[in-house]
Amino acid sequence: MNEIEPTAEKPAPTRQQVVDGFKKFVDRGIANPDDLPLDDPQVATANAILDAWCQQAEARVKQNRSPEANLEFSLSRSTVLTDAGFSDPDYLDEVANDWLVQDLQRAEDAGLTEVAHKIQAKMDELDVKRVANPEQAQDGKPSIEQICVVCSEILSSDALAGLKELELDPEDFLMAVIAEIDDDDDIEVNAVSFLIEKGLLE
Repeated sequence: MNEIEPTAEKPAPTRQQVVDGFKKFVDRGIANPDDLPLDDPQVATANAILDAWCQQAEARVKQNRSPEANLEFSLSRSTVLTDAGFSDPDYLDEVANDWLVQDLQRAEDAGLTEVAHKIQAKMDELDVKRVANPEQAQDGKPSIEQICVVCSEILSSDALAGLKELELDPEDFLMAVIAEIDDDDDIEVNAVSFLIEKGLLE
């Protein structure tokens, strides 16, 4: 793995640089950092930037010797890749309900209320992202959130006006699509089929 040594001319990377370095992989469709191809030179560079940032930040925390600073860094380190956009539900669950829950307990035990609130807020944010992730639910059926997204995209078209003419509420349309969803069904196919049946699409 490449190593990046900070110098006076080239200081240690910032957290934002770490986030930016990993965003390109999210844009390629990689949702879990565990799926990054380690033989990719760009991945090696991104990991080197991450390591350099972690080392520099850890050094500052050790100098500070503050439990609050230590927890702040732990929170920042644990969520740097989620801030880059990695959204795999299992990964988000691990970050929120494994790593951060331990930090929350430590903050509460130390009486660091403000830090505990920050950690809890981040856990809540990740849980919302995990639930709203457009992956299929564990039972094989699409999540309600995924159905809503697809239906909303369809209803942004001229079909919405047609629904109003038929006095069919968009919410009824949504519920009709949900009712027809079976395992492994394609949401958009169901939604479009419904609109064709109603004569709103050809």
